[in-house]
Amino acid sequence: MMAGNDLPYRYRMLGLVLASAVPLGGLEPAGPEAGDPVATIRLGPVPEDLPAPLFTGPHSRIDATHYIQILPGLGRLMIVAGREVVLAPDAPEHVDHMMRVAVYTHLSFCNGLLPLHASGLVLGDGVAAFCGDSGAGKSTLAAAFTDAGTELVADDVCHLQEVAGETRVRSLQRELRLWDSSVAGLAWAGRGERPVAAGVDKFRFDDLVPTAAADRLLPLRGIFGLAATAETPGIRIERLSGLAALKLVLGNLYGGWVMGPLGREPAIQAAVLRLVQRVPVHRLHYPRRFDALPAVVATIRQHLAAAVPAVSEDVPTS
Repeated sequence: MMAGNDLPYRYRMLGLVLASAVPLGGLEPAGPEAGDPVATIRLGPVPEDLPAPLFTGPHSRIDATHYIQILPGLGRLMIVAGREVVLAPDAPEHVDHMMRVAVYTHLSFCNGLLPLHASGLVLGDGVAAFCGDSGAGKSTLAAAFTDAGTELVADDVCHLQEVAGETRVRSLQRELRLWDSSVAGLAWAGRGERPVAAGVDKFRFDDLVPTAAADRLLPLRGIFGLAATAETPGIRIERLSGLAALKLVLGNLYGGWVMGPLGREPAIQAAVLRLVQRVPVHRLHYPRRFDALPAVVATIRQHLAAAVPAVSEDVPTS
């Protein structure tokens, strides 16, 4: 029997097929014609530790084939060889959140996609990705772009895929999330926001990404690392190359640290090297003020309209 054929639910996730013992929210159902699943999701017991872990952290245990994550208040999960997912939720309603925060990213890495911690927007004939740590301003800048009529592709994570020698962008998330300060500063109150969770001053705005957008696989035209501070005097786009470009992308892979103990780090580094050779990488400096955002949006649009796609000549090739 093909793995997963005994499970009642099948879904598409970033172009991949999953078979699941439990219903999963936010994914498109997949029929038999979609092909065999790349991974299965089941409920079951998850051990607290591994016999000989290569990495042990406060909430993680990793060896060459197993990844265990403890999610306080949600439960535990284990991923085996990037193919089998076992969930032990504290309550059934936690399943979807556990999948979003840990499983989808892990399966992306294991199937050749790069999850970049970035918001993506359609600019010109492709996508511009704005990356940075949590709190760097990715979602706020994305909201400012949507106010200017720009289509949102992804908020928080852009999944990058190599297709015929080009880097394309996939999206899993359909909503944009803003802290209450950004909701107020952008005047977004009253647009159908819902609290992300009880007691958290963060709000979600649903259905900003069209359902079909994730399957268009638009080309990635530029990566911008956010460097916004209140003291920054003006707007400046700094083109990065060589190791600086590599470090920016590697440093913004979402959950990439897990891949080292699993032996996947060389393949990921090679994929990032190919990426920075074909896609311009920048650092975006701008004043971190709400009134500065329209000028930032206009500057980015002008930059991408004038830019000629180029390869960074001084990026090492081996």
